[in-house]
Amino acid sequence: MLILDLKDHYRKINNVNAKGFTLLEMLTVLFIIGLAASLALPNLSLIFDRIKFSNEQKNVYRSINLLSYKALSENRDFVLLNNTEKNLSNHKLGPYNTARLSKISVELPKGWIINVDEPIFYKSSGFCSGGKISLSVGEYSYPLKLIPPFCQINYD
Repeated sequence: MLILDLKDHYRKINNVNAKGFTLLEMLTVLFIIGLAASLALPNLSLIFDRIKFSNEQKNVYRSINLLSYKALSENRDFVLLNNTEKNLSNHKLGPYNTARLSKISVELPKGWIINVDEPIFYKSSGFCSGGKISLSVGEYSYPLKLIPPFCQINYD
């Protein structure tokens, strides 16, 4: 009986029934969180780079798809050439040669290059001749086919 009285006395004095975590439990949880973070953080910058590239690619595709609308809204004839070509005199323009024909360019992120196999013509009516282009980013190239009459990108 005396032993039971001592246990009750010990619990009252030392507040044994207090709720909370021990130091060992806290350190274990912090160790597990630190271990998980050390495995995940090195890949975090790679994930952000992939998201950035994907957004840039979508913006370039959107810009290319809107070229027909730009020709229609500005009521002008355009031709899409490689970014390095400055004038139209080097190309056979055939029936598309008009006084209002001007070179159109696509806004590209830094390091991106657009290569046009043959000139792609956009009429003021919004129709275009179609053709093949490729987007180059570093060592990678993405071939795209523009389908007439509106030159929307075909994702083959």
